Amino acid sequence: MTPGREGLVVMRGRWCTMLALALFALYAATACPTIGPGDSGELAVALSSWGVPHAPGYPLLSIIGNIVHAWIPWGREPASVLNLMNAAFAAAACGVVASAVAIETGVLGAGLVAGLALGTSRVFWLHALALEVFSFNALMAALLLWLLCAFHAGVRDARPRWTLLPAALFVMTTCITHHTTLVLLALPVAVAMAVLAARAIRWGEGPERPGPLAWSMLLALAIGLLPLLYPVVAASKAPPMSWGDVRSLADLPALIARRDFGTGTLLSPAIVIDQVLAHGEAASPLGQRNLIAFVTGIPRDFGWAFPVLVLMGIAWAMRRARAVGLVALGFAVFLVAFFTRVNTPMLPLYASVTERFHILPHVVFALLAGFGAAALAGPAERVRAPQAVLLAALALVTGGAMLVVQFRAVNQRHNTFARDFGADLLSGMPPRSLFFATGDQFHNSVLYQLAALRVRRDVAMVEQDLLPFEWYVRQLRYRRVLRLPEAMTRLDGTPATASSAWLALNAETLDAGARPIVAVRFIDDSWRERYRLEPRGIVALLRHADTPRDLAAQARACANAARAWSLASVGDEPSSAGWEVTEDVFYAYALGQLQGMRDVLAFTDPASNDVTRVPALERASAWTGRLGAEFRAQRADLLREWIEGRLDSAQTRGPGVGATLAPLVRSADSLARAALAMDAGNSQALRTLAALMARQRRDRDEFEFRQRIVDRAPGDFAELEAYFGVALRAMRAAPADTAVTGRVTRTRARLMRLLVVCDRLDPNAGFQDVARRWAAATELPSAR
Repeated sequence: MTPGREGLVVMRGRWCTMLALALFALYAATACPTIGPGDSGELAVALSSWGVPHAPGYPLLSIIGNIVHAWIPWGREPASVLNLMNAAFAAAACGVVASAVAIETGVLGAGLVAGLALGTSRVFWLHALALEVFSFNALMAALLLWLLCAFHAGVRDARPRWTLLPAALFVMTTCITHHTTLVLLALPVAVAMAVLAARAIRWGEGPERPGPLAWSMLLALAIGLLPLLYPVVAASKAPPMSWGDVRSLADLPALIARRDFGTGTLLSPAIVIDQVLAHGEAASPLGQRNLIAFVTGIPRDFGWAFPVLVLMGIAWAMRRARAVGLVALGFAVFLVAFFTRVNTPMLPLYASVTERFHILPHVVFALLAGFGAAALAGPAERVRAPQAVLLAALALVTGGAMLVVQFRAVNQRHNTFARDFGADLLSGMPPRSLFFATGDQFHNSVLYQLAALRVRRDVAMVEQDLLPFEWYVRQLRYRRVLRLPEAMTRLDGTPATASSAWLALNAETLDAGARPIVAVRFIDDSWRERYRLEPRGIVALLRHADTPRDLAAQARACANAARAWSLASVGDEPSSAGWEVTEDVFYAYALGQLQGMRDVLAFTDPASNDVTRVPALERASAWTGRLGAEFRAQRADLLREWIEGRLDSAQTRGPGVGATLAPLVRSADSLARAALAMDAGNSQALRTLAALMARQRRDRDEFEFRQRIVDRAPGDFAELEAYFGVALRAMRAAPADTAVTGRVTRTRARLMRLLVVCDRLDPNAGFQDVARRWAAATELPSAR
């Protein structure tokens, strides 16, 4: 007996719900137990303390997250339940996509193929496992597609469901209350639904009561925009995370438009240029390289059968559901336009940032792949057994295959890196420290420790990158983190820079002896004339430049910090490339510095050398590959720095000093070369060897190492100055050596090309003038 229409609806709902529940179980089993990388820590704090995360503030998600955190006190820390909420959004999105395909095609199995393919794709699955904003955005996109398909099916069957229009308008408001990228889909969907509504009215199938329908649409719009009041209310309570310090509705536009980041681009052009200068032309996003990476990454994320189904689905939609097909084409046009504004550098770290924006188009592609599966399976009225077998096969070669292929790379069940990193940063901070953070991983991991886990409440934090913003300085004042003068935000009638803010800060903190200042690094050099940084584990303590050095005390402080580290995240290769790959080198840095200090003390003052066991240091000694190279390179650099300090000291200058330090020089040289044997591109090892060669006046050897440095960092102007200087000395010493001249000429030409790329990335940055200066400064003697 064939089930009736109502029975089919019930069956479709049950199967799509079962798919969503199965995927939720998968996500829960592989979910991160704590905060993930990137913005996860900041979001976890905002969504558990009624705060406002970074622009655009995500007010709707913030409300939902805080309600979930308050009503479902599951787990030992806030991030655990919020991660499950994020997983529920992702699983629901897959179930909704499956239902949308089934509604449009009448083939339930095709919908299940689409939902499973989306749910087990690499990027979608990975971002379902730790709190972020993209799974909720995917759910909103899936709902829009479902509403479009349901409305189109109703118009096609001469039974339009007018109540879907207010629902669609409500979902579209999340373009403002959650994530602006949804507008790429909302605009074509709005146009399509308006055209379908006009067609139904022309056919005499308009709404029976148009007045109440119009009022319900206005009500849906108003209710959808109500979350915009959240940032104003939340900021008035001074939560630990309150981006923009939105105290009135007049402050809202700047928050929603992401004015602090630069409206219309993912990154500030200055950040992109810095990365291109540091890594070369290969990092440039020009030429639609991010769009190309997106397209070429689809087979890796979904398998090779998926793109074929998408193409078949487009053809099916243009024949059988033209309104939906045109929405897909319109979305594709907007997507290409969007990628013209995606300016993230082509580097592994930034690729992981850009991939998050692949999720929205992946939702649309999954719908089209479901249409393709329906086209292969044929009409629902045909014989069911062969159809079921074919659809099962399609599910296996798409979602089923990716479930097996991606599981190990995506699984975040044991990933506690971000939380551990925050705790390990804090372990090196003295009581009542003022931590000057810069970078998402440093700020967000420590913020989560302080505000969500409520540890080390004696520590206060300042985000250096936000110091130029008046709203942030205002927050620092009323939170009494710093005693800052009003003049800090304005100097000579112009907005304060990070450097001037830092100089003003010095007078109010360190010089007054208020509290210790720690940092990993500072974003400007204004502090170097008066202060120095002494390692304390991963962080460093700011000291006056004339304060006597106590290497033994520094080594003990570093060892004590390292003993408190969680070994679970020290030196283990992360399961997926991304933030962890860029931040775990700081463990190698800290441990290399510690071992270097112990090496120096063993040579100069064995009695004061504390060799108490440090488990993390023992682990580092066995590292190989990238981390092993960085550990040895940092160890060598500490030796090199200490040697140079001794050689430059008036108290130790003399004819016998160089010979006395020769064993340490040989040790530094050996360690740096061992690092290069593990990783031939290790920049720190190359710099250390170049400095050692410079100290020994071995110009030709120094040139070789500096050539390798500038090959890796062709736009590092400080390195280029040293490179061209030693190159000229080498050419004067051996005028007949044309090999040096040729390599210098090629390096200069590459620099000129790189500056042209930078000028294209930001025509207002003055790189044409920079190119003219460097062309003159690097002119070779033979060309004069």
